[in-house]
Amino acid sequence: TGMYVKAKPFPDKGHIIKIPMNPPARANSRWLKNYGINSVSKVFIIFPGEEKPYLLVLDKEERPLFYEFDGDTDALLDELDFQP
Repeated sequence: TGMYVKAKPFPDKGHIIKIPMNPPARANSRWLKNYGINSVSKVFIIFPGEEKPYLLVLDKEERPLFYEFDGDTDALLDELDFQP
């Protein structure tokens, strides 16, 4: 839904789940395309404790970009049998 703009993108508490994508997923979001990202081979979901989760995507040069998103992560957490 947009860039994650908090001053400290990596939380002191919480968890990060890496999701590899094989084959890479095509990037249809203008938020990704604005940074020259046309496909995504891995994405990270950051669960910062009590706050809403957000995404970490790496650009071609492995620089981190953080994004807010609207999505339900409960199914993923259930599938992984994970308790953040």
